[in-house]
Amino acid sequence: MMQTGQFPVFAKSMTYWGTTLQVTFNSQLLPFNAISSTSNYTVWGADISAYAGQTGQLMFAVPWQGWAMLDNIKISSLPIPEPGPAALLVAGGLLGAWRWKRSICRGGGVGLP
Repeated sequence: MMQTGQFPVFAKSMTYWGTTLQVTFNSQLLPFNAISSTSNYTVWGADISAYAGQTGQLMFAVPWQGWAMLDNIKISSLPIPEPGPAALLVAGGLLGAWRWKRSICRGGGVGLP
């Protein structure tokens, strides 16, 4: 999904509810981080202050999995909030799983007797 428009001059942050998406503005990747989550969706947020007042194309692209959920896109004059404790736990768990999988794929897993 894409739209051409102008970020307001007061814009400091952007949030959306949904799944992991690749979000770009004028082909520049916006680094979204999980702020909080529920059983149905995650709230994602990014600092967009560098693009305040600029006109360009905002694009939401579906990752390789082939499906996505996107809702409640908001642009705010407030800075992006810090991730909540639940989001930090999820991010830590994902990082740990990725590192574990990576070590198994490289043959660094636990050996069998």
